[in-house]
This record gives sequence, C-alpha cells and structure tokens, in this order.
Amino acid sequence: MQPGTIVQRLAFLAKARFFCNGAAGVEGSQMWRRRFNRTRLSPHDLAICERVFDQVCADEHIDPLSLDAEALAVMIVAIFRNVTTNERELLEEVRSLRRSKGAEKAH
Repeated sequence: MQPGTIVQRLAFLAKARFFCNGAAGVEGSQMWRRRFNRTRLSPHDLAICERVFDQVCADEHIDPLSLDAEALAVMIVAIFRNVTTNERELLEEVRSLRRSKGAEKAH
C-alpha cells in the first residue's frame, strides 16, 4: 500500500459523507460552515483512524484497497465521530461490531 493511501481514502469518505448528507442545503454557506466544523477530521484524528484501520486489516487479512476495506474505513470514521475518539476504545468497538456482524451472517 502506498503511504497516505488510507488517509486519503478516509478524508475522501469523510467529505463524501458530508456532502451526501445535504450539508450545503437550503440554508446555504453558513450552515455548510457550521456543519463542516463539526464533522471535519484533523490530521491527528485521521492518524488514529488509520492506525485502527491498519490493525483491523492486518488482524482480518483484509486487502487495504478492497471494497471490504472501504466499508471498514467508513465504519471507523462513523464510530470515531459518534461513539469514541479514544484509539483503544475505537479499536475495541470496531472489533466488537465486526464480530457481531459476522455472527449475524453465520445464522
């Protein structure tokens, strides 16, 4: 994997999610600025997400450039934004969710 690939992917996914949620809607640029400030990931935030992504990919033998990895990146960013920004807790939450989804598929 090329250096920065996951950081670029996470940044792209974060921006894509932001725009897909209609952030630049009726209220115009002022709403866009407010929402962007709330959803933007800093380089430090992206580094945490990247380390968790790399660890889960290694643990589960996921190709970092696959569609599964893209879904994983989306999951990590969502958990980071909505549940915890602590790296250890983020990793545990991602692992827990992936285990529960795997169990659902098995039944």
